[in-house]
Amino acid sequence: MRRTATITMILLAGTLAFAQQKKVKSKAEGEAVNAMLQAQDPDGRIKAADALITKFADTEFKSYALYLEADAWSQKNDTDKTIVFGEQAVDADPSNYQASVLVAKTYASTTHANDLDKAEKVGKIEKFANTALKQLESAAKPNPNISDADWTQIKNDL
Repeated sequence: MRRTATITMILLAGTLAFAQQKKVKSKAEGEAVNAMLQAQDPDGRIKAADALITKFADTEFKSYALYLEADAWSQKNDTDKTIVFGEQAVDADPSNYQASVLVAKTYASTTHANDLDKAEKVGKIEKFANTALKQLESAAKPNPNISDADWTQIKNDL
């Protein structure tokens, strides 16, 4: 559990670094991005991400906002919305490996032996998992302060 929390914190720091690499197009968009990053709970992140995407449809942060929203829905145990927003994040940026991992894990945790659509779900699990694995092979460290050994371990855990 502690290891998972550590990895989550490292990836969060990395996603913040990733977000800082994107460019805001206006002061209002910057404020909307900051509101999303500073939200303290899942409901706040969902509201802020929706506001950003609605108000700034062409934002460079669209995939990131959709991923944060999917993650917030995951924290609220709403697997349907996790999948919807996670898939939208991947559609907005196919290189978003965090969203691919989240969607694959969510499908895997909700697919059961007797599901009528089991084959379709397994296909989606494989698609998103293989995409994430391929992206992780060449993924740059999200935070330059992470050691190479730690980054390799994080990628293996993902």
